[in-house]
This record gives sequence, structure tokens and C-alpha cells, in this order.
Amino acid sequence: MTEEKEQKSIVLAPVMPLVTAEKAAEQWALFEALKSKLLSSEDYQSIAGKCYIKRSGFRKIAVYFGISDRILKEERADRADGSFTWHITAEAIAPNGRSCVGVGACDSRERKFAHTEHDVLSTAHTRAKSRAISDLVAGGVVSAEEMSPDTDNSEIEPKQQPLNVTPKTEAAATTQVYQPKVPVTKDTLVKEGLRQFPLTNGLNAVGMINVIEDEASIVPENPVKSEVSTIKGFLIPRILEPLKAKHPDVAYTVVENQKKELLYILITGKLTDKTIKDLQTGANWAFKKAYEKEAPSQ
Repeated sequence: MTEEKEQKSIVLAPVMPLVTAEKAAEQWALFEALKSKLLSSEDYQSIAGKCYIKRSGFRKIAVYFGISDRILKEERADRADGSFTWHITAEAIAPNGRSCVGVGACDSRERKFAHTEHDVLSTAHTRAKSRAISDLVAGGVVSAEEMSPDTDNSEIEPKQQPLNVTPKTEAAATTQVYQPKVPVTKDTLVKEGLRQFPLTNGLNAVGMINVIEDEASIVPENPVKSEVSTIKGFLIPRILEPLKAKHPDVAYTVVENQKKELLYILITGKLTDKTIKDLQTGANWAFKKAYEKEAPSQ
């Protein structure tokens, strides 16, 4: 009889938010703005045309949001050939008591480590802690250390590697090293001074244009062959070259990977709203048609 009364006392109700939708949106916007001001270009690493937060960035977030962390579990798996893997479980804890657990692993066969015993364990630690912090406050974004096998995770924080870009202009024939201040990402970001213009094909994304001050980046949704006619025969000669000819202070750089796929186009110089609109229209059409050409026939 007692058990029956206890069951009747249970109230069936949906899970309710802690604040109103308006307040949640306002607080989240402030939260994202704070993160964007905390992190500098040194806290990001560009990998395949996307920007990822490095260890230094996640540590800044942890400090300024009052997040503490602790290692819950360390496991090492050794193999007969002498290689091994470290598995680390870390927990990030916010001042309000909310916590998230992150798991990170690193294999000694991933790459050539300078100090294998130390670096493999250190990398696993970094991945686990960054994952926990990210899940807690950064929306679960992937860290640079999870994406790049070439990121050094030794005790000395590595400097961000500059991008090697080759300008596709008659005036410049040598490779230059330049680190853009504008993000080179297709993802939506909250960053002071950043304007973003999505490129779409119906409901499907085909790329993004990012603009900060006198720099802009045109980023395809996925790497696309630079030699495709809509890029080589339209976007560059019909959109970018006339823009450069009309505005002498404007220059552009085509950045490719080793497969000759377009990662992004960097544009420098003063861009008016009309110019950005023209770029958006031209790039949207070029990427849309490029992906249609690459799509397998039914």
C-alpha cells in the first residue's frame, strides 16, 4: 500500500529550462563574446581551412571561467612491438558544480615524438582536459590537438605555424608566409568585428564568407578542386580579377592543399558592402555548380 502511494506521488512533467528563452539567448551571447575576446590568433590553429582552439585557448577559458579539472583515470596499453597507448579520463568542474568528463587517448605510433614516453602521455592529458572543458563551456568544439597529428604537446606551448600561401597574381610569383586575422572557417563564429555571409544551395551550405576590417576569406563547405571550371574559369577571372583591377589596393590569394583542392581564398583591401555582396553572389554560384559537377550521377 505504501509503495502504491509513493508511485502516485510522482509528478510527470517535462524537463524545464532554468531561465527564459530570451534570457538564455542574452546570456549565451555574452558568454560567446567573452570567449571571443579572451582568445587571440595565437590560441587558434588553422587545419584544412578551419580554425580550432589550441591547448592555450582552452586553458584561458578554464582560468577566466573559474573551471578546475582533475584526472580521474590513467590507463596505459602496451603492445608486443614496444608501442603503446595512453587513455586518460579527465573531469572539468564549473563554480556552480556542473561538471563534464572528457576522454583523451594518444598512440605512440601517431607520429615521431621527440620524447615519446613524455609526449604521448602529455598529448593524451591535453586531449582529455580540452575535451572536458569544451563540453562544459565551449559547445563541444573539437580541439586542435584532436585534429592535428603535428601539434607539439610538450611542456613548452608551441607557437601557431604560419600559413604558407602562394598568391595567384602576376605580381607575386614567390611563396609568402602570412597569418590572416580573418577566420578561414566555414563555421559560424561569435568574434568581435567579424561579419559572416553564408553561401547556400537551397537548404544546403556550400561555403562561407568571413570579413574582418580589410580582410575577407571565401571558404568552401568542403575542399573543391581548384581546376574546376567554375573556380578557374569563373570565380577567379570573372569576379576576383575585375575586383583587383577596379580597386588597386585589393589583392587576393588562393590557398590550396597538396591535392590541389581549394581550401580558401584570402582577400585583402577595403571592401564595400556592394563588393561583399558581389563576392557572395559569385562564390555562391561557383561553389554550388562545383559541387553539382562533383556529385555522382544517379
